Amino acid sequence: MKNQENKLLLSKINKDSYYKGGYFDIFVRVIFWLTLTFGFFIKSFYIQYSIGLTEVPYSDDGLIIKFIILSAIIMTLIIPLIFGRFKYLAGLVIAAIVAFVLFADTLYGRYYGLPISLPILHQVGVVDDVSKSTASLMKWKDIVFLLDIPILITCLVLLRSDFKNKLAIQTRLGILGLIVLSVLGFNGLAKDVNTIHHAYERKNIAKDFGVYYYHGYDFVDTMDRFLSRFKSVDEEDLKLVIDYYKNKEVSPPLKHTYQGYNLVVVQVEALQEFVVDLEVEGQAITPFLNDLKSKHLYFGNIYHQVAGGNTSDAEFILNSSMYPAPVGAVNYLYPDNTYHSIAHSLNPLGYSTHAYHGYQSSFWNRTIMYNIMGYDGFKGKEDFVLDEKVGWAISDASFYRQALEDINQGDAFYKFLITLSSHHPYDVFRNDDLKVGSFENTQVGDYLKSMRYVDQTLEDMIKLLEEKGVLDKTILVIYGDHSGLYGDQRALVNDLLNLEDHDTAWQSIQKVPLWIITPDGYYQNTSDKVGGQIDILPTIAHLMDFEVPYTIGRSLLDPGQGFAVKRDGSIFTKDYFYLKSEDTLYDLESNEGVIITEEMKNELEDYYRTMIISDIILNYDILSKKEFKEAFE
Repeated sequence: MKNQENKLLLSKINKDSYYKGGYFDIFVRVIFWLTLTFGFFIKSFYIQYSIGLTEVPYSDDGLIIKFIILSAIIMTLIIPLIFGRFKYLAGLVIAAIVAFVLFADTLYGRYYGLPISLPILHQVGVVDDVSKSTASLMKWKDIVFLLDIPILITCLVLLRSDFKNKLAIQTRLGILGLIVLSVLGFNGLAKDVNTIHHAYERKNIAKDFGVYYYHGYDFVDTMDRFLSRFKSVDEEDLKLVIDYYKNKEVSPPLKHTYQGYNLVVVQVEALQEFVVDLEVEGQAITPFLNDLKSKHLYFGNIYHQVAGGNTSDAEFILNSSMYPAPVGAVNYLYPDNTYHSIAHSLNPLGYSTHAYHGYQSSFWNRTIMYNIMGYDGFKGKEDFVLDEKVGWAISDASFYRQALEDINQGDAFYKFLITLSSHHPYDVFRNDDLKVGSFENTQVGDYLKSMRYVDQTLEDMIKLLEEKGVLDKTILVIYGDHSGLYGDQRALVNDLLNLEDHDTAWQSIQKVPLWIITPDGYYQNTSDKVGGQIDILPTIAHLMDFEVPYTIGRSLLDPGQGFAVKRDGSIFTKDYFYLKSEDTLYDLESNEGVIITEEMKNELEDYYRTMIISDIILNYDILSKKEFKEAFE
């Protein structure tokens, strides 16, 4: 009898130990840490392919998978080492934070092609404002970011008593050793990766090493860039900038200029060059703009050069003729810098200078930035009567009418108009009358309809200038700010334009149209000269005969070959596309790689040097430095 009681007692003890600190407890712990590690891995793996950082199904050597696995292991091991007895709670919280950040990366990446970065976090506060656009980028598969959370919560409930347990010193040393081994393994694999191209395009960091490494690199780099603003300027960098401006060629004088004329510049949201002269179902998408092209000065080979600031980058480029920051927006990163803008040139000449946008003044930090840029005033959403809404806010038609209502004949003015109605995702135009055939009820079809609206409202805007009696004394400049359709629409765009499915062909259509409309029609020419948005300001100044010192761009009216340097370091000329990340030169006609001659190499280096000059100016606020000013006194 006693033996039987002992067996029952032993069975009860074993059962209790199984559920309390025994096998079951160990099982739950293992499930928790495996779930956490696998969750870190699968989320990073998913985003790698979801936003096109790596081609489906796998990279050629599978190296990126190894980096993601090692990153997931390192992140998991760090949690118990840092948080000790609170390791399980910390693991759950960190998993939730990672899910949120990578979900934001995914949505941002589907639009811009790269994960979000710290400088862009300045802009995260506007996520509610772009919720409609964001919703169009979501996919049901994104639920992968939440699949591990219920499992982790369940484990946390079962292990709540473990919060009292500290890690033994031997365990800590063991974890530290595993972290060191994982880091060494990561670094060993990294030796096989060409990291030179990381400096030219941040996307390549995530592409090669994964999104976790990308965010770590981004944090360190952002802090370093912030601290660098308080350092003295490197003498060699300062000399490079000074020599550049002292040796820069001056544009030859034009036979016919428009000194003292009014200036209206219209930056059109998402207007891409390929819509000009495009017909679908026998209908011209932009009939009015096509007509302007035949009667005035038109440039069809202008590449956009925006980066993380997108629309605000285009505004910055127009105003300063400098390149934007490699990540984030200049408006947030460098709002305290000294710039010489178009307004700074026109204000002393007696012009009133105003900028307008139909959205909130705080968006992209515009109120502060346009004050820094020397404008007499900036008007945003709060300054307009919302009598008609199309898309995000006030319609372009009403926007033009209200922005131009204070024009008086005889007063020299410069107005910079930034449109909004044609903003992604374009579905507000879905029910418009334009027939787009097989593209009906697609984002591409909606985009084409938005461009028809752009065309119509621009025609009405020009009529308004004529009614006000100022068109015969006004230079009108119209250009697009950035691409309208991104990589997620690539297949449909290829069908629309009969493009070869090749990266070079895709890159070659990332252009924005540029019209310069003169009242006397003296300049009537469709130019195939290659340029970038950085060249628009020097061209305006050349045509209107006013000075704009410290520009990086060159007048498109200058003789000779043009070029365009993209923010990722890639370069376009008339015949070739140089992909900096691969150090490869492609023929634009055949899309085939060609040998880079020594002469071409030197030429490409000269082109790329313009971006280096611009980056030095931004990073060190060169234009405000005493040494720089003294060099030109």
